[in-house]
Amino acid sequence: MCRLLSFIKKFYNTNWRASFVIIFSVLMMLMLLEVKNHRFRSSDFKVYYRAAERLVQGENLYRPDIDGHYYYKYSPTAAAYFVPATIFPLQVAKVLHWTVMALVACLGFYLALSLVRPGFRNHDPKLVNNLLLLLGLILSVHLEREFFLGQVNHILLVLYLAMIVLVSRKREGLAALIWAGSIFLKPFGFIFLPYYLVKKKFKMVALFLLFAAIFVLLPMLFTGPDNFAGQYRHWFHELSVELSAKQSLLASENDTIFSILARYTPFRLLDFTPMSTRIFQLVILAAIGALFLYLMYRGRNLRESYVLEAAFLICLIPLLSYTNHYAFQFIELVAFLIVFKYWKLSKSWRFVAVVGFILTAINMHDIVGQRIYDFLNAISLVAVGAIILQVVVINLRLREIA
Repeated sequence: MCRLLSFIKKFYNTNWRASFVIIFSVLMMLMLLEVKNHRFRSSDFKVYYRAAERLVQGENLYRPDIDGHYYYKYSPTAAAYFVPATIFPLQVAKVLHWTVMALVACLGFYLALSLVRPGFRNHDPKLVNNLLLLLGLILSVHLEREFFLGQVNHILLVLYLAMIVLVSRKREGLAALIWAGSIFLKPFGFIFLPYYLVKKKFKMVALFLLFAAIFVLLPMLFTGPDNFAGQYRHWFHELSVELSAKQSLLASENDTIFSILARYTPFRLLDFTPMSTRIFQLVILAAIGALFLYLMYRGRNLRESYVLEAAFLICLIPLLSYTNHYAFQFIELVAFLIVFKYWKLSKSWRFVAVVGFILTAINMHDIVGQRIYDFLNAISLVAVGAIILQVVVINLRLREIA
């Protein structure tokens, strides 16, 4: 036993891979605990799995009438991505999905680490392991819900990180392919379109549009030309229904920056009619766009300005789109950036960063309990934390730290 502990300690202190082994092992142990506690549901994964089965059989994917709350409302192309899973029985597919997700989570950590600290292999392995496990703790509340539900937000996050790494290495064709494929899971990736246009990456944008057109046709391999258009009509209908059902800016659990400003600033005194709401959102979007252009301008002479800009955009995704608090795992690259630049911040800004991390990480259902969990979601605490972290990132750029 002593020899084993000595080996583990030596491995941890001398090899940066130790933290990845620990993170993967913890995620797999979590699956075993879910099985033991009869909570291994993966409800959202089952939605994709069922849609993939229907796609293969040439059936209609969109059946809210018989599927109830967990009905399919994503693109036909997204269903095609999950067709390989249907080779296996559902229970086996759920285990394989969880295992792949655990590997994807580790890949995401590796990609974020490579972006924020390219020379990490030359640093103290123990320090790298300590920081990675700290980041795992900060992000654990989001990963736990993602794995429990079997969602795809983390897959999207890692696709974005892979795209950013590829762009930084001048492999823009492959980056465009990944970018195009991501928008059919959820269209969040369109947030990069104006950025790459401003960066004059016109070839990459053209390839993105070309690959997206190809991905649109992917379901035709299963539906045939007759049913193909009908499935996309159903999807567009689901999109319109979902958008029309969004809560008002003043409603609880609306985690967008528009709602945060409308609820917790003097903007709450405005009369939010449908027209004024739209104008308010456009003004806030314009202000964010102007701020981002200024951050790009301030980073024009920095060697690796791209990482902070990409982190800022990814973190904006849950703040701009009406989704749920689980999507705030998109803070991952921002979290890496702040943690690895932490000691370059002033004491006051370190305190602000810690507050942001606590607010984004504190609301774990199994620890705080249902009542507190619901309350913290109602006041959008995680969104407030994400905004605070964005402010810290702005400070990093203004001080030309990143």
